[in-house]
Amino acid sequence: YRPITNTPVQQAVTDAILEKSTTPEERVLAALRFVQDEVRYLGIEMGERSHKPNTPDAVIEQRFGDCKDKSRLLVSLLQGLNIEASTALVNTYSDLKVKHPLPTPTLFDHAIVLVRVNGENYWLDPTRNYQSGNLDALYQPDYDYALVISDQSTGLTNVSDDVSARHTKVV
Repeated sequence: YRPITNTPVQQAVTDAILEKSTTPEERVLAALRFVQDEVRYLGIEMGERSHKPNTPDAVIEQRFGDCKDKSRLLVSLLQGLNIEASTALVNTYSDLKVKHPLPTPTLFDHAIVLVRVNGENYWLDPTRNYQSGNLDALYQPDYDYALVISDQSTGLTNVSDDVSARHTKVV
């Protein structure tokens, strides 16, 4: 899941993003929209590819990938733009049960991205299509806990605090 950054293939994408954006938020949104809208979501979960993502360059060139591929690509693009980002593994069905079972490679069934911009965490799903609005307006389901894949991560991260704060409405 380690990002691969600043390859010539990715540089063409990041150069286009840098041309049209001036703030970190605009760059995150541009990279997200590229991965969401220009790379088709297609998962063939067999053999090695059931757990190992493709290289970001392969995903750009073939223009399709599953959640692992798209997440690794988004993280690679964002890190190439000097934006803090990591792939995060979640379970879309188990709610809080992720926190207590024994470790297993089948516990997590989806990959998303944790991005940190201006001291705020944003959980982004590169498999969603045609999301609009600013970072604060992007909807993300509350997966409760995620395994953030980074050198700084030492356990599960609570997604709920970030998502609840951003998507709560008092009427």
